[in-house]
Amino acid sequence: MLVASAGAAAAIVLAVLFALYIVQARVVRPLTVLTDKTVRLSRGEDDFDLSEAQRRDEIGLLGKALLTFKENAATLRAMTKAEAVAIARAILELAGEE
Repeated sequence: MLVASAGAAAAIVLAVLFALYIVQARVVRPLTVLTDKTVRLSRGEDDFDLSEAQRRDEIGLLGKALLTFKENAATLRAMTKAEAVAIARAILELAGEE
């Protein structure tokens, strides 16, 4: 009886360890990666891929949202550069008119 209980306890421990491994690999690690990428994007870095956006779960939804933020940041940078060029041209034109 004691051997059967020990075997059952060992099976439970193994099942719990396996479940923890799955949660770590499928949830915790991807969330940590997305957190790192979010922080990098907030610092102006955008030299990273977002393969997480390909997933078909909540991690994928977060990845898609972060991809949208990344694309919007690139669009904003491009607009800012274009606006700066337009302002510089306007200043040069005004300086030439005086």
